[in-house]
Amino acid sequence: MLKFRFYFFQLIACIVPFCATAGFKVKDSATVFNSLDSLYKIEGENNPTKGLSISQRQLEIAKLLANDTLIVKAGINKAECLAILGVLDRSLSAYFDALHIAERVNEVAFEAKILYRMGMVYQTLGDYKQSNEFLEKSKALYISSHHCSDTIIANYELGFNCLATQEHQKGISIIENNLKAAKQINDQTKIVLGLDNLSNIYFDMGKNEQSLAYLLDMLNYPEGFQSNYRKTAVNEHIAELYVAMKQWTPARKYLAETFKYATAINSNDWLFEYYKLLAVVEESTGNFKKALDAHKTYLALKDSVFRKEYDNKIAAMTSVYELDKKQNQITLLEKDKAIAVEKLRQRVWQRNAIIVSSVLLLALIVSGLLTWLQRKTKNMQIAFSRSLISNQEAERQRISRELHDSVGQNILFIKNQLARQPASEQLAPVMEAIAATIDDVRNLSKDLYPNQLEKYGLAAAVDALAEKVSEATGIFVSSDLEEIEPLLSKEAKINFYRVIQECINNVIKHAGAKAVRITGEHTGSKILLTIIDNGKGFDKKILEEKAQRSFGLLNMEERAKMLNGKMDLETSDAGTKITITIPKNHEV
Repeated sequence: MLKFRFYFFQLIACIVPFCATAGFKVKDSATVFNSLDSLYKIEGENNPTKGLSISQRQLEIAKLLANDTLIVKAGINKAECLAILGVLDRSLSAYFDALHIAERVNEVAFEAKILYRMGMVYQTLGDYKQSNEFLEKSKALYISSHHCSDTIIANYELGFNCLATQEHQKGISIIENNLKAAKQINDQTKIVLGLDNLSNIYFDMGKNEQSLAYLLDMLNYPEGFQSNYRKTAVNEHIAELYVAMKQWTPARKYLAETFKYATAINSNDWLFEYYKLLAVVEESTGNFKKALDAHKTYLALKDSVFRKEYDNKIAAMTSVYELDKKQNQITLLEKDKAIAVEKLRQRVWQRNAIIVSSVLLLALIVSGLLTWLQRKTKNMQIAFSRSLISNQEAERQRISRELHDSVGQNILFIKNQLARQPASEQLAPVMEAIAATIDDVRNLSKDLYPNQLEKYGLAAAVDALAEKVSEATGIFVSSDLEEIEPLLSKEAKINFYRVIQECINNVIKHAGAKAVRITGEHTGSKILLTIIDNGKGFDKKILEEKAQRSFGLLNMEERAKMLNGKMDLETSDAGTKITITIPKNHEV
């Protein structure tokens, strides 16, 4: 019954008008933004993954134009798509960002709209206290900005939230009063939304006849749900109630309407519901052959619906990840720019220092100044490397956690749901594919951030990695790190693990080795990590010219520097040896 509310949640996007935009700095960019806005109105609801990409582009253009109104508008679109995709925490974060800007520039219409949407997200999360708080704020702004008719939609949701506290009569009273107001202004969209809320409350109370009466009344206001998608939803819910009341003749009538509109929009989601109800009707009226056929079609569609839900979740996570990745790239570019500016400033200082020294013969001051500038630049470069690697580790850990907790759990839920269905030849390959997908997600999660490293330490994590590589490639990998583990900080363990991981990857890809040995030892004030393989080595010119070194080698060198240490590399036809040396007091 609550499906219909989701479609109206998206429909409310059209109720509060957008404010006029002005003051564009770049005419072409403003034109592109408006074109994207028109495209978003078409794609946003039907293809939220594409809508998310469109809204992100809008946000970039709005920031280029430095137009706060457009930034808020694009932020709302982004948050709306995230909500439809089910990424509710990110949706709330995007709404909060847009709300802060709208409050700063006093865009009251946007504020009211954002507060209403946030109330709906909290309602979806089951946090009715927060939902009521934001809906009340939204209603107050609608009133203060003389958009009193829009208080109807906020009141509808406040009434609907009474379901959570079992205050059905209170909720009914609130919704009925606002339904009267909607009828007075003859707003069919708001009328239909009110009738839908009342139908859901009576359904929750187990009063199917009253619930059905409100659904049937909705058919008297066709302008309130003109799309075939919403017509499908209304007719399916009416048929569902007739089936629950065992009134087969009217159930058939509205199932026929459901099939007509579901076929028109080519929606397996609603056809799946249609065949499920049809099987019940046919069985109850003695048409067992038709009931069996309907049930078979229902099962076939059910598999496709579950697969679609899984694909949509994967697409949503991919879209969010790509946005995060892009934002990280922007952040890194900004850091590069800061370093470039500092280097330019250094060159200016150097020039001025030379002029001053030639005039005043203060060579000592010039030398000290240059030393200070070089140290400052070096420190910035070290800080940048540390930040970059730390961001990499944090991003790997976040993605690993989201793959395990969100995607993995959702796939497992789908598997468990399918496992409850009667065994069939069609279902078996689906179950095998899901099991393989679960393994892939788990392995990817472990590769991104091995949980053994935090739970059991470096030695255990490397042993697990060695065992995995040996099984997968046939290369014998052994390790002995127990001696140095107690001396390593958490940061050093992570960096040592990444160095070992990079070395093993290089061995697998390039070395042609049969064995790899990993050891750790400490002598005096030093800690040494050594990785040796018996492969074919590589061109020594790579060691002599830093510009030719791969990103992996440079990354290992930076990790050693982060720990106030260094990396030494020796290679020949007999193999390659990499040694990381750091001080015992490496913590910074």
